[in-house]
Amino acid sequence: PHQKAGAARLLAHNGGLLAFDVGVGKTLTGIAVIAKLREEGRARRPVVIVPNSILFQWLKQIQRALPDYRVLVIGAERYMTPKGVLASRTDTAQQRAEKWRQFQSGGADLVLVSYSMFARVGVRAESRAQFVWASPPMLKRFGVEIRDDMREAATPDEKRKKKPRKASRAQLEKLLGGKFKGMTAEELERAGEELAKQNERAQELHLQKLRQLLATLSSVSERERAILKDAVERWASDWEGAETDPGIYWEDLGIDCLLLDEAQNMKNLWPVPRRSGEQPPKYLGAIEEPSARALEFAIRAFLVRQRTGGSGVYLLSATPAKNSPLEYFSLLSLVDGDAWTPGQADHHSHEWLPERVFAALHCGDR
Repeated sequence: PHQKAGAARLLAHNGGLLAFDVGVGKTLTGIAVIAKLREEGRARRPVVIVPNSILFQWLKQIQRALPDYRVLVIGAERYMTPKGVLASRTDTAQQRAEKWRQFQSGGADLVLVSYSMFARVGVRAESRAQFVWASPPMLKRFGVEIRDDMREAATPDEKRKKKPRKASRAQLEKLLGGKFKGMTAEELERAGEELAKQNERAQELHLQKLRQLLATLSSVSERERAILKDAVERWASDWEGAETDPGIYWEDLGIDCLLLDEAQNMKNLWPVPRRSGEQPPKYLGAIEEPSARALEFAIRAFLVRQRTGGSGVYLLSATPAKNSPLEYFSLLSLVDGDAWTPGQADHHSHEWLPERVFAALHCGDR
C-alpha cells in the first residue's frame, strides 16, 4: 500500500522526492512511476541515474518488473570472461555516444546511466546561461563574486596582492588530456604553476574589461546588469566539467523524465552566499562551492523541467538531509525551481512547509 501511495503522489505532482526508509521499496516504486508515465504517454524518453555500484542491481530490478522494456545501460557493460565469470567493463566514449544515439532514435524504452557518466553528455553554453538566469541561488552567488571583482577592479594595481590562484586537479586534467596520467609529480607541479600564471593573466584581462565597463556606464543598475551578464556568459563558456562524449548534447536527446537514485549525493548544491572572510551559521552547513556533480545534475534537471513545462524530475533517497536545512532546499529545487520562491508555497499547496524553516533558509540573504 505504501508503494502505491508513494507512486500515486509522485504521479499526481509530476515529480517529487520519495524518501522511504532503506529496504521499504524505493526502487520498485520508481520503476512503477516510470512505467505509468510511459503507459499514459506522459514520458517517452526516461533516464534513470544511479550510483556506479548499483547500476546492474537496477537493471535486474527493471528486467524483473518490466521484462518487455528495452533498457540501455550507459557507463558499463557486462561480459563473460573466458573462465565463465560475469564481469563488467567501462564503456568507451564512442560506445556511450552510440548508445545515446540509439536512445535518441527510439531504439530503447529507458536509459540507465551511472553517476560517473551522466555528465559526459554535453550541455551547450547557452543552456548553462539559461540555468543561471533561472536560478536565484546562482544569481546570488554571482552577485557576491561581482562585488568582490568590482572592489578589486577599483583597487590600484600596486595595492593589490598578486598571488596566482592555484590550478585545480580538474583544470590540469582537462588541459593535459591523456598526458595527465603519465606525468610525474614534478611535471604536474610545473604544469600547475604555468596554468596558475595563465589564470592570473586571464583575471587581469577580466579586470581591465571590468574597469572599461565601469567607466562607460553611468547608472548603478546599468552597470550591475552589464557586469552580471558578462559574468554569466563567461561562466557558461568556460565551464570546466567532465570531458564530454563526441557529438552528444543533452538538449538533443528529448529526455522528458529524469529519475535520480540516492539523491542525497546531490545535496551539496547551494552554499550560503558570503562575503570574503564571512562565516555562515553552522546549522546552514559549511560548503563554500557547489559540488561539480550536483551542479551538473541541477543543470540537466533544469533542462528536463524546461522541456516538460516545469515537471518530470523524480528523486529517491532514504536520507535526504542530515546536516542542514539547506539540503532540503537543494533537493527540492531540483524538482521544482520555484518551490522555495516567496509566494510559491501556497500556489503549489505546500502547506506543510514550516515558516521557521523557510525563514532559516533565507537568513543568509543580503
